[in-house]
Amino acid sequence: MRCWLFSFVAVALVRYVPALAAQQPDSAVLPRVVVTATRLDAEVASRVPAVTVLDAQQLRQAGVRDVADALRLVPGVTVVRNAGPGSVTSLFMRGGESDYVKVLVDGVPVNDPGGAVDLAWLSLDNVERIEVVRGPTSVLYGSDAVTGVVQ
Repeated sequence: MRCWLFSFVAVALVRYVPALAAQQPDSAVLPRVVVTATRLDAEVASRVPAVTVLDAQQLRQAGVRDVADALRLVPGVTVVRNAGPGSVTSLFMRGGESDYVKVLVDGVPVNDPGGAVDLAWLSLDNVERIEVVRGPTSVLYGSDAVTGVVQ
């Protein structure tokens, strides 16, 4: 039995090793890619371009009354309200589902992991600024922040 297995392996090596040796090396040289991730404070100019910061004072001067209306100004963000003000309001980012967005208030998650959040109750009262992170940078906030983070 061992002799049969040994001969099978020997035949396979004789057959395929020359084919592997005959392959041409890859001639494409790619530049080095360095990926870093940090949750530390940084200037907006030094961040990835998929970060938007909305100043609440400017939003109030523009007549925006709640967070849902403010988020409509951000590219890649869709806000859906079922009826008039105060009704269920959902948030979608970059084509993902509403439960793919993590919403934080003062750094504390408002929605459960994998759960959607209702923005109807968030007004601009006591809001200093709204920070929106879209795309792959949101992975810094956990696996439930697939398409973005609103803080």
